[in-house]
Amino acid sequence: MPTTRFSALATLLACAGASLASVPDYDGLEVQVRSGADSGFNIPAFYSISNSQPVINNNSNVALRVFSPGAMSVWFGNAQNGGIVYQTADTEAIIGNVAMNDSDYLVWPETFGNNAPGVWQYSQLSGASYRTNRPLGTSAWTALDVDNASTIALRASFLGNYAYATVDPSNDVTFFAEDDGIDPTSEWSFLFTPAYNNVNQIAGKVQLTTGGNEIRIWNADGTSSLIASDTGADSSSPYSSFRNSGDLTDDGRFVFGAGLVSGGDGIFVSDGTTTVEIVRTATEPDLSSIEFFAPQINNNGIVTFRGFDGSGKRSVYVGDGTTLVKIATEGTQLETDLGTLTIGRLDGAPAFGSSPDINDAGEVVFAASVNDGVTDIGTAITVATVSDEPVCPPDVTGDNEVDLADLNLVLANFGQSTAEGDATGDGEVDLEDLNAVLAAFGTGCD
Repeated sequence: MPTTRFSALATLLACAGASLASVPDYDGLEVQVRSGADSGFNIPAFYSISNSQPVINNNSNVALRVFSPGAMSVWFGNAQNGGIVYQTADTEAIIGNVAMNDSDYLVWPETFGNNAPGVWQYSQLSGASYRTNRPLGTSAWTALDVDNASTIALRASFLGNYAYATVDPSNDVTFFAEDDGIDPTSEWSFLFTPAYNNVNQIAGKVQLTTGGNEIRIWNADGTSSLIASDTGADSSSPYSSFRNSGDLTDDGRFVFGAGLVSGGDGIFVSDGTTTVEIVRTATEPDLSSIEFFAPQINNNGIVTFRGFDGSGKRSVYVGDGTTLVKIATEGTQLETDLGTLTIGRLDGAPAFGSSPDINDAGEVVFAASVNDGVTDIGTAITVATVSDEPVCPPDVTGDNEVDLADLNLVLANFGQSTAEGDATGDGEVDLEDLNAVLAAFGTGCD
């Protein structure tokens, strides 16, 4: 057997612990909830979801805030079983965006009105109730997230000064970072919208007191590591600017949007050591610009974001650094309870609202305005569903696993024109087939 084959096998065994994923195949768009002027799906008439940030968890459930007549509400569930689970007591109360974990536990900030200000919670077992006003002295609770242990992460405002903090189920507070208005010795003059993960880390963009911006990941003990700097902080940086927010995986990778010194902008994922380019406008013909909304990433490294396509239409994308898929755009048709509707607004206003979100299966939820060709109907919260059909060309043995058997079949037929071991379907067994098996090694196909 040629040395190159043994070398490839050695490389595979050395990297077998790293499981890689790719953009899944999407089989359709499913509306979860739709608002309308005089009718709604999974929601009462005259309720509005046009300015809401939907989130999706690994149970394929969706949550978001809702603007209801005379109050504000929280919606939770899915297309088959969803509805309003909480409504404020009066017209003065204001609800912020909802966060949700994989136990279907929801949290959101609520201020003003007759209810106690602070963080509220909902679970299917206990219903909705007040959770906490910690950290004490907080005047506003923003950018909430919640991990699978029900610890809440947030950006706490103290009369315009900010801190990143967590509040655990016992109401114990941990401060991760503070700006110089709270701590005069702080290196940071402003903390932007953070992200949180399931291993008690907070990441975000910060403005330095010395000028420029950084992206950092903080641990609970206050230590932090640098992810990226812009040119204001490091003149040698390739990034001229950063979007204000991003997202964080459980293994410490942060996804962010950045303007580039070389021109245009892009989406990148980095742990501070290794950076993966998801996309950049200068090299992707079907992406003319990236919108300012935060990109989101799942634990498999799949990213979703909003941008303008090559025709100038607002669109929702999913990418992994190799493949870029446009899952919805202005003009995309949706099957709804009212029949076929079209994404977009006849009055020319933006078609999509807020950031899309993605779960570990690759399902993406987004908010989009819809019309029937004559009238702007309202907003549909829609999930791009993932195909259940096994699609796994690297499984050349057909046993629903990509393992040594597949590698051996490629190596046994290497350099031949045959279907045996041809993972790419080009009729040749070559390095492309070997790379396909290596990239998918250790994954299943069922």
